[in-house]
Amino acid sequence: MKKVILVFILIVFTCISAEAAQVFHDITGRPSYVSYGGGVYTRSINNWGTNAAFTPQNCIAAGERMRARRFARTYAQNMAARRGMGGYHQPAIHNVRSVYSTPSRFDKNYKISSSKSHTRNGITYFD
Repeated sequence: MKKVILVFILIVFTCISAEAAQVFHDITGRPSYVSYGGGVYTRSINNWGTNAAFTPQNCIAAGERMRARRFARTYAQNMAARRGMGGYHQPAIHNVRSVYSTPSRFDKNYKISSSKSHTRNGITYFD
């Protein structure tokens, strides 16, 4: 049993592949970029100044982020206004249909009900 476990451990350790990174240097001897995974993934080491706000790609990315924020804010406000509630996280209840059917004025059996009213202190209240 010990030999089987030892052989299994030996096979496992010999089959592990090491994923090493390869560093490439420029003419002056400084490292220029790193390659991972057999040359599939490469990235530059010399990226000084890439986070500057005035580079064209960073200006474009900043504009995209601003447009996405503006779109999300406008979308949320429009949805809140469409719900008529004024809040962002309140449920939309305008799609809920009533269980009881209310008479429609376009129905041929529709009758106008006389409203009851009463007057108090010169003000007429309709029920």
